[in-house]
Amino acid sequence: MSTIEFNNYFKEVTPLLEGFALKLTQDREKAQELVQETVVRALRYKDHFVVGTNFKAWITTMMRNIFLNQRRNWKRRKTESVANDSLYYKLEGVHTTENHGIHQIEMQEILHIINQLEDKIRQPFWMHYQGYAYEEIAKELEVPLGTVKSRIFKARKDLRTQLQGIK
Repeated sequence: MSTIEFNNYFKEVTPLLEGFALKLTQDREKAQELVQETVVRALRYKDHFVVGTNFKAWITTMMRNIFLNQRRNWKRRKTESVANDSLYYKLEGVHTTENHGIHQIEMQEILHIINQLEDKIRQPFWMHYQGYAYEEIAKELEVPLGTVKSRIFKARKDLRTQLQGIK
């Protein structure tokens, strides 16, 4: 498919994409960003589109997947910020004190175990932990998608085995 044909397909569905993005995000700015990301991804993978199939379904599925990945990453990184006044009322009447030192020691032990993993399984595991999608990890490391999934699975399995030995 030539770039001109692809652009013609794309011009036909642009209003649909903008409306769909707005419906997904509920925010005009985020919707525009989602449309732009979809355009970039569609241009990157235009060779994967099979001429004669439903372009609208292909592009909206791509948009939905991008949105779901972004939302998943956003939730993973989301932190709650609370004003000091409301924090006072939340803590009022609470008499227990938690020892954060124990958590820090446990986290240091976990990080030590992770750092002992083979580099080829540690790197995809860290990237996945940081919120990268499997496809992004595969592209960055230049390995097949199945390899990334199996390496992350192996890292989890090794961590689980070693952490059970600690407790």
